[in-house]
Amino acid sequence: TIVPRPPYQPKYGPIEYKICDLTHEVRMKKEKSWSVARLEQEVKRAAQRIGPFDSTFKHCGYCWELNANGNVVYEPG
Repeated sequence: TIVPRPPYQPKYGPIEYKICDLTHEVRMKKEKSWSVARLEQEVKRAAQRIGPFDSTFKHCGYCWELNANGNVVYEPG
């Protein structure tokens, strides 16, 4: 059977916003001579430069807190 998927909505996959930021950062710095190790290093640096990923999720309506045990507890926004 075929089950159609719902219409695409990036709001429900907010990590995609950060992936776009990450690829943009790396693309702006890339060089043909990079090895795989250098590419990996630059991806990690770009991730640090684009800031906290949590803020993107919160902006899209995902809310959470940590309970006393340090576990994530979802809170509807």
